[in-house]
Amino acid sequence: MTAEIFYLLGKLSDKRQDSKIFKIRKLLAKKSNSSDQSSVDSLWKLIDESLPLCRQSLLLSYQEWLEDLELCCNEVSNQYKSRHNNEVKIRLCEEVLTSWDLETKFLLSENQRLINILDEMEHLVEQWKDESWQWAVLEIRSLNKRLLQQTQAIKSFFLLEGNEKNIRWITIKSLPSQTSVFGVIAPLDLSRHLPQRLFDLFSSMVFTSATLSTQENFLFFKERLGLNSQKERLQEKVFSS
Repeated sequence: MTAEIFYLLGKLSDKRQDSKIFKIRKLLAKKSNSSDQSSVDSLWKLIDESLPLCRQSLLLSYQEWLEDLELCCNEVSNQYKSRHNNEVKIRLCEEVLTSWDLETKFLLSENQRLINILDEMEHLVEQWKDESWQWAVLEIRSLNKRLLQQTQAIKSFFLLEGNEKNIRWITIKSLPSQTSVFGVIAPLDLSRHLPQRLFDLFSSMVFTSATLSTQENFLFFKERLGLNSQKERLQEKVFSS
């Protein structure tokens, strides 16, 4: 996910994007005084005013948001951190996500603002049905697709709405050449997933451990793994140690 964020930041700050805007300007100049003058004027306004301001605002929002993420990770209690060699894992507890909720929602609103502008640009260009503008439509769609994907990824990972039964953590790997950051989200309750994705794939499985049973029964273990749906296949035995 963080790789996508930095790719998007590169897209927003890349000077080559300005050369593409210049190409659009040249094509627009040719369409001046045409029957499409109203839509041409609208596109000029989007390119000259809305797009540069929104792009710069979103770039700054991402940078501030990432700085806030780094600050939050540094301030997380050690009980939510684990270190092994060059790798640090930080659990994003509910307290951290709640305190960071406003910053995340603001970033998503900035994302949506740029998506709306790009949608409007695509609509204006498409209605001309001019093949010389097809490359611009493809560029707009490509950036919009990444913005939508990133919006969904940030929303599902960093906002608590509807995700209270998930656990999230960030893994930071520090190497001599670079530092990689990964975001992971996983369900706390596996009982709904394991039967279909694991147990149904095999004709038999064996679970054995000195700590599977509690009070000499497997009720808790079966409930957590979703084995209650496999009752006809279960055979249980407790061996004294």
